[in-house]
Amino acid sequence: AAGAVFAPKAGSALKSPYGEVETEARVGMDVLERDLGLPATAIVVLYSSETLPVDSPIFQAQVEDSLAGLAQLPELNRIVTYYSSRDGLMVSADGKTTYAVVWLDIPLDHSIDRFPGIKGRLKPPADLKMWVTGSPAIFDEMTRASERDLVRAEMYSLPVLVASTFKDG
Repeated sequence: AAGAVFAPKAGSALKSPYGEVETEARVGMDVLERDLGLPATAIVVLYSSETLPVDSPIFQAQVEDSLAGLAQLPELNRIVTYYSSRDGLMVSADGKTTYAVVWLDIPLDHSIDRFPGIKGRLKPPADLKMWVTGSPAIFDEMTRASERDLVRAEMYSLPVLVASTFKDG
């Protein structure tokens, strides 16, 4: 029960240092932004098939259909895919994997908060494998894992605290 009280407050406290201190994640975000031009708030959606090539109409239709639910997001800046850019660097060497970059116009902490809803708008393709990553995805999972760990720690430490209080009293 105590976890239900403290865990929600922990989420915002656990999130804020990700963008403030010199962690490996922060260094990685800086490299993505400086070297690749990707802001920390970018969400990357990877698509892959064992049989379909990226340039097949079926692959393209499933990628575009998967992303269609994001079009009405107020925080959406743009979505860049191989199909919109024709950038060959967005296709794997074997021609069966590509990715989309979802550019958001919100601060990192807001993109982390909004990530579950944004991910929920992605439609899983029928014939492709899909993975969602990027800083908002990674930090959302880190925050959720930290919150679960905090709740678990409170479940074990609270009874000990109560027992020691009554023992001393």
